Amino acid sequence: MRYIIYGAGAIGSILGGHLHRLGGEVVLVGPAAHVQAIRRRGLTLRLPQETLNLKIRAVTRARDVRPFRPDDVVVLCAKSQQTLRCLSQLRAAGAPRSLPIFCAQNSFLNEPQTTLFFDRVYGVAVVIDGIFVRPGEAVHATGRSHGHLEIGRYPSGLDSLARRVARDFKRAGFSVQTSPDVMACKRAKFIVNMANAVIAITNQPAAAALLVAKLRAEASRVLRASGLSVEPLAEFRRRTAEACGQLVVPSDAASAGLIPDSTWQSLYRRRGSVETPYFNGVIVQLGESLGLPTPWNRGVAEVIATMAARRERPGRYTVRELERIIRPRR
Repeated sequence: MRYIIYGAGAIGSILGGHLHRLGGEVVLVGPAAHVQAIRRRGLTLRLPQETLNLKIRAVTRARDVRPFRPDDVVVLCAKSQQTLRCLSQLRAAGAPRSLPIFCAQNSFLNEPQTTLFFDRVYGVAVVIDGIFVRPGEAVHATGRSHGHLEIGRYPSGLDSLARRVARDFKRAGFSVQTSPDVMACKRAKFIVNMANAVIAITNQPAAAALLVAKLRAEASRVLRASGLSVEPLAEFRRRTAEACGQLVVPSDAASAGLIPDSTWQSLYRRRGSVETPYFNGVIVQLGESLGLPTPWNRGVAEVIATMAARRERPGRYTVRELERIIRPRR
């Protein structure tokens, strides 16, 4: 089986790198600068205990993985705002609708979008701490395992391919669980991700606990009212923490102030966009349709959208300043 890791940033490079170590066939599809660095020097995978250099195949375009084969599996790791573009590229390159797509992404909107292009869609809930700020390198925080994954069919169910992919990731060092209702798990992880924007805006994850609790409370209330299945957040966090253990960031990355948060890294790299519309923005939109107010999520989404458009670095505001900005908008 060939794994095509599509959107190889932090998570894609970590997943693909560890699968490659098993001796399997892996192709990374990623941004040009990252691919060029991998071609020159290999993929540098930095763990707390060791630094690995992996000679792994990397390309920039879907057509570079042709011809597509019956045993191909795509693991989609792109940010949610890039999902439709990635799927369009795969189809334009000749990928058949039968190509299985595993959405190893945070928002629960990716799977329904993927069904517009492909028939075999799988959800993957990802609990992995990774950092990608330098081309050719991924920093991987590890603990008892390399991180935790939950895998299942979309919209529900399990099959032999889901179980086979789960076995491969488990052999690669990840804690893995299969679930016939993986989307309930993904929605719990989605609530966790309400914190991402605040961490990026403030650089103060510890001081932001009360504000994050307000964001998550709004998200939980909206999702309950929507009728969508959601695993209880406390149970999800207990279970995944037990599976992962304490994740430790390599010391030099921690001392440099790098934070394993995808939204923080988007601001740090000045990409011009963030994934927040697919996190906090979803709660705002759903809340409006249900007649439920979501002022805290709306305020945070507006602030980080402005920061991203201005290409401002993380930590523009303290938590207290951010709360003062949001309150008048409520």
